[in-house]
Amino acid sequence: MDALKPQKAWYHLDENHIFDPVAYGPVALYQIGRLYGGKDTVILPHMHLGWFELTIVTSGRGQITTNETTYEGKARDIILSLPAEKHAITVDKKNPLRYDFFSFAATDDTYRGALKELAKNVRHEKRIFQDERISQLIDLSLAEFFDAQNKMDKALITALLSAIVSYAIRDFANQKRNHSVLSKDDELVYRLTHYIDTHLTSMRSLQELSNAFDYNYAYLSAFYHRKTGQTLKEYWDSRRFLAACTFLENDKPCGEIAELLHYSSSFAFSKAFRRVTGKSPREYRKSKPTDQLLV
Repeated sequence: MDALKPQKAWYHLDENHIFDPVAYGPVALYQIGRLYGGKDTVILPHMHLGWFELTIVTSGRGQITTNETTYEGKARDIILSLPAEKHAITVDKKNPLRYDFFSFAATDDTYRGALKELAKNVRHEKRIFQDERISQLIDLSLAEFFDAQNKMDKALITALLSAIVSYAIRDFANQKRNHSVLSKDDELVYRLTHYIDTHLTSMRSLQELSNAFDYNYAYLSAFYHRKTGQTLKEYWDSRRFLAACTFLENDKPCGEIAELLHYSSSFAFSKAFRRVTGKSPREYRKSKPTDQLLV
């Protein structure tokens, strides 16, 4: 894994609440900020846990990867990332990328339902779009957070962040797509995957899927393997592993990680982590770049 190499052009504003999101009305704020990269800047692959993210390109060019899809971002492009997806950015060396970022989730049922439906509809769709209203609202929001003369008017920030999320939901709802309706089997695969993705820190056992979906677990396991070539256990373990990497890279203690991801003990977590990576959690934490950014 290559270390980041910040350049003189590096400029970074970051209101970061990744592990303790702040509620602004119907929106939970995980992170908002602005980054101007140098020619060698790289945002290494990292996992988004329970949040959505908008990457808003302000100038320059670069490659923005969310999960397995890479977009060639240019000025005014906005890229949507979903919860439990891997995210990475590489800037163009001749014309380095500059961008804003906004990570969020919902705090009320109306927004939560709308975002869940959004994730379902766009998971396999193109997620790059443009909306000047969102770009302008992000700019206003950043001014509220980072202008020392502002009084951090929470009502105003709530209105700004709520409008950004509402416009994003509406933009995707209004897009005309030419895709086929999901079959019942594809719908169930999506629902199983989405449930695991969004319950990484609350699901203690895969047996819970049986109650959540009203199917025998053995049936669900065989069905998922037949449709995807991967067992539910393999998928769950892969997502827990990515979450563990994110926690380690942000200096969460192993005991807390084991508890959050429902390993039986810190020792069990460390043993599982070494089996996958060949390193202990402590060795992995020491090997990570000290200036890695989670944006």
